[in-house]
Amino acid sequence: MDVRVGSHFPPRGGPNIVVQLERILGTPTISPNGAWSTHVEYETLHPFMDGNGRSGRALWAWMRLREDRDPFALGFLHSAYYEALDGSRHG
Repeated sequence: MDVRVGSHFPPRGGPNIVVQLERILGTPTISPNGAWSTHVEYETLHPFMDGNGRSGRALWAWMRLREDRDPFALGFLHSAYYEALDGSRHG
């Protein structure tokens, strides 16, 4: 289904969402921006009608564990989070 998140319009719903989600989850990289980049891709895709924030934070924690970093370091969850996420989407 098509969704809207504030002023963000994720890609239209449909089979392509599954393909994009499989790509995001199948190829996450370990790099200085790995967890953040994967998180931005996931939140930009917004693959589900509900639960994207929770599952996005779980994805963040999983990526941080893979990077041998603190999975509970969720410092990005503050007032500037949505501004940073939006900035990452628009370069």
